[in-house]
Amino acid sequence: MATFATRGSWWSSYQQKTRALTQAPVVNLAQFAASNYTSEDPAKVALIVVAYARCIGSKAGRRLYSLVEGLVIKEDAYLASVQGMECLVLLAKSYTDIGQPRRAWLTWRRGLCMAQFLSLSIDEELEAISSILPAEWWHVPTALPDSESGIMELREKLLLQFYFHHVRTYLHLPFLATNEVPAGQSATSQGIALNASRKMLELLLLLRAEVSPGVPLFECATSDFVGLTAAVILALCLYTVDSPGKAGRYEGDWQLISQARDMFRREARRNAQNAEWQHIDFDVVFEYAGSSGMGSNFGGALNQWSDYLVDLDQDWSLF
Repeated sequence: MATFATRGSWWSSYQQKTRALTQAPVVNLAQFAASNYTSEDPAKVALIVVAYARCIGSKAGRRLYSLVEGLVIKEDAYLASVQGMECLVLLAKSYTDIGQPRRAWLTWRRGLCMAQFLSLSIDEELEAISSILPAEWWHVPTALPDSESGIMELREKLLLQFYFHHVRTYLHLPFLATNEVPAGQSATSQGIALNASRKMLELLLLLRAEVSPGVPLFECATSDFVGLTAAVILALCLYTVDSPGKAGRYEGDWQLISQARDMFRREARRNAQNAEWQHIDFDVVFEYAGSSGMGSNFGGALNQWSDYLVDLDQDWSLF
C-alpha cells in the first residue's frame, strides 16, 4: 500500500477520465486497492496489478503487464465486463507510456472487438452524450483565456473533447480495416474517422499552445502519441477521398497535418536529450502513411500502418 500511496498520484486523473465507463466514486489508489485486492473478480485484481506495475515501472512492471494481458485481457469471460474493459484501458495507456505503441494499438483493438461482440452501442451513446451538452461547450476558442481559472477550465474541456473524438475514431477503425462490411458502412465510418481525427489534431495543437514562454497549456506524452496516430489516420482518409477534382476541399486538412508534423519536430528539438525523439523521422512516418494509403484500400493501408508501429516500438520509448 505504501507504493500506491507514494506513487499513485496519477490515479485521480485516470479515474476522472474513466468515470463515464465505470460510474464509480473517485477514491485514491490506496483506497481502491485496499477495497478490491481480495476481490473474487479477476478483472478487479488485474486492474490493481496494472496500477502497481505502473507505479513501480522497471522491467518487473512490464512483466506484470504481460501477465495481465495473458491471464485476463485475452480471456473473454474476464474481459466482457465493465471492470475488464477498465483494466484494458489502463493497460493500453500503460503500453503507450512505456514505448510499446503496437501493443497499445492491438490492446485497443481487442477492446473494440469485445465491445462490438457485446453489442454495446458505443457510437449511439457518444451521440447521446454529445447532444446533451450545449453547443457552446463544443466551441473551441482561437485564443487562450487570461485568468488561471479560465485556463484550467479550458484545459479540462479540451481534454474531454480530445478523448471523446479519440474513442469515436477507434470505434470506427475496425469497419475501415476489413472488406467484410457493407460499402455504405465503410464510407460512413471513414467519414466519421476523418472528422474525428481532424478534431483531435485541432485540439492537440491548441493544447500545445503556450500559456507562458516554454509552458504549454497541456503536455502529455500519451496525448502526443495519440495525436500522431490521429494525424496518420487523417492522412490515410485523405489519400482515399482526395482527388484532383476536389481541389482545395481538403487543403485545410493537409495544412493541419503539416502543422502537427511541425509541432512534433519542435518537440524533438526541445527534447534533444532524449535519444528516442531523435530516432523518429516524421517525414518518413507521414510518407509511409501516404505510400501505404495511395493506390490501395483503406483497410490494407491501416493494417500496414499497424505493422509499421513494430519498427517504432523502441523509438517511441519516451511515450
